[in-house]
Amino acid sequence: MKSARGTFLSIFLAFILGACASSSPGNHGGVSRESHARALINKGVALRELGKPEAAIAAYDQLEERFGKEDSPAMRELVATALINKGAALMKQGKPEAAFAAYDQVEARFGQDESPGMREMVECARDAKSRLPDSEP
Repeated sequence: MKSARGTFLSIFLAFILGACASSSPGNHGGVSRESHARALINKGVALRELGKPEAAIAAYDQLEERFGKEDSPAMRELVATALINKGAALMKQGKPEAAFAAYDQVEARFGQDESPGMREMVECARDAKSRLPDSEP
């Protein structure tokens, strides 16, 4: 029997999967690009919580592939969030070197951004890297 949390996450995941379904990268079913990116992050979080880190990583990779070149501050923060979450999912898989690379990518791509939100993202990535077990390549 599923726990209440497991049932909720399953329903939430089904909703997110429906929101993320699109036949092409440019078609978001009338959903804004930012909303679509947030849905992919939520999908990844739900999958990680359900013990499916591989699928979570795929959601974060999909977000980066579709929106990684966007230059609006909101989209850049969402890409950074996806990379940080990807690092956490990689750690759950026992892959600290890959997690380090994901966190390092946040710092490399967004480290010069002066916006408060992005500075917070970069600091989060630095903090996560500092807590990894001797994984620096």
